[in-house]
Amino acid sequence: GFNIYWGDYHVHTFASAGLGTAREALSFARDEGVMDFASTTDHEELSRFDWEYSRGAVQEAYRPGSFATLMGFEITMHELSHDFCLVSPNPGLSLDALFHSPARHPTYKAPMLPLADFYRLMNREDVLIIPHFHCGAGKLFEHAPPPNLRLAEIYSCWGNHEYEGCPLPSFGQDRKANT
Repeated sequence: GFNIYWGDYHVHTFASAGLGTAREALSFARDEGVMDFASTTDHEELSRFDWEYSRGAVQEAYRPGSFATLMGFEITMHELSHDFCLVSPNPGLSLDALFHSPARHPTYKAPMLPLADFYRLMNREDVLIIPHFHCGAGKLFEHAPPPNLRLAEIYSCWGNHEYEGCPLPSFGQDRKANT
């Protein structure tokens, strides 16, 4: 009764730490990568222009019944030293409450929220929270996660975070806490 879908929710463009545009990334995922879904998730310091450009790219690349596109971005909660990708099927997604958080990291300009406050703010039906396990020192589950945190990235170019002693383990001081 279940289907398997292939896609990539974690793609950076020129707007943060990647190459190319959102339009190029999404059309590549659809046409060359033969994926079922994709999202660009540039870092939270996106300008309003970059966010609107991404929104247009998401709407243009969408193909009902064959290729789903998601709005998204990556956010670093510097108080936690933990990264999350936030993705949504809602092309009108507004996260102004998060973008305008009063406590900001002085260097990175990212929101600085306690984990419980972040979970409360992001407990929404139109957003899926996907944590990275390459940092955070195991603090991710110190508070009960909201229902829209249903999966986690366990492998990336930063390393493998599946289990203690795994091949290509993640970087950091406490690898056990990052698995």
